[in-house]
Amino acid sequence: MAGNPHPRNPYAQSTRHRWRVLPAALILLAVAAGCGGDSSSTGGRDTAGNGPAADCPIQLDTGAWDAFVALGNRITAGETVTKEDLEAYADEPVMVRWRATQAPPPPPVRIGNWLAATFETELGTTVGRKHNTDRFMLKRNYRYSYDNRDEIQELIRALADGGKCTIDSLNRYWIDPGLVSAPLIVNILPALAEVRTDSGQVFVDTGVLLAGGVDQATRQVSALLYRNLMAVPGLNPLETDGELAIGSSCRVLMNEAIGSWIEQSPYTHFRENHPSLARVVIIPETFFQRTIDTMRMFAAVGPMLDDPVLMAEKGRSLPRSLFASGALSQAGFGMAAVIAAHLGPDRLRQAGRSVPDFFAAFQEAALLNPVPTPVPGTAGAPLSASVPAFEPDMFAKLHALLVRLFPQ
Repeated sequence: MAGNPHPRNPYAQSTRHRWRVLPAALILLAVAAGCGGDSSSTGGRDTAGNGPAADCPIQLDTGAWDAFVALGNRITAGETVTKEDLEAYADEPVMVRWRATQAPPPPPVRIGNWLAATFETELGTTVGRKHNTDRFMLKRNYRYSYDNRDEIQELIRALADGGKCTIDSLNRYWIDPGLVSAPLIVNILPALAEVRTDSGQVFVDTGVLLAGGVDQATRQVSALLYRNLMAVPGLNPLETDGELAIGSSCRVLMNEAIGSWIEQSPYTHFRENHPSLARVVIIPETFFQRTIDTMRMFAAVGPMLDDPVLMAEKGRSLPRSLFASGALSQAGFGMAAVIAAHLGPDRLRQAGRSVPDFFAAFQEAALLNPVPTPVPGTAGAPLSASVPAFEPDMFAKLHALLVRLFPQ
């Protein structure tokens, strides 16, 4: 995705996942916001709220954020804050959990150094001048969050008052019952510019929340959970050959399609004052041009489907081309958009459980697009109308391959 400073390999398998500034993220799709009628109550209060917690099985933990602001206020007020005080921040319960998601976990002394660098003007200290990427990034992110603390607090209230119910609604729509932790703990803290999940909990950076807003953050959280809990598992296409390389590439495209649709990736936006996310520029038309390019890549698969020898020799070319082009998430969104436009989001959700069903739904929908298809961005034409269908004979053979590789 354009402007992504942390490229993500969608083929990679990992037990810890994060939304890295940006496989995207977000704008509202036609899933009801607010609490579903069958939501269970958390009872009590969120740490972020001033009133009763919204009736959703999601709890916000802002303990680390509250402690960070309190520490910053002491420093900027001129109170004496020691090295031990700075390092003690690392022992806040949310910080302990967040540190455990890192590899390797940063020790308290490193957390203290990040804070000392953030407030070095007020503290009158000088942190080592040797370049340290983590310290540089965290210093900027910490300062951005502290300097905008009042507005962040308002956004946290919005999350507590209704945003978390939007996460719950999205989860209930896209993720099978029982897969999401109940209650789901969403930790709000200043951190790296990302949304991260580990051990059934979610960690949302306050800078990302501020730069993108509540609606965008809710989609980032739900999409991340979808990718972790609902994405169809399988082999890394880059490590396969022949038919497996083709089939595994289709599986990854489907997984990316649903995740990026939940995020509404082409419409991701960030404030211009964020120290790193301000560089992110998303052009929606690019997603659909990449989808068209991906259809051309699949056209080259056609001859392989008739020639087992050629398939064995050339099958690996598809995942290599897809990965090299960076098209996976973008092309996935384009395919999902075509299905949703013609067949509706319910069909997209249903098709996303099965690789052959997803490709069959895409083909059915794409055949309803005009011929010839308009160039992405043509006035009066929806972007989804720009994506052509597979050539029918080629698709029939591709679908048969997918049915064989991914039996129901």
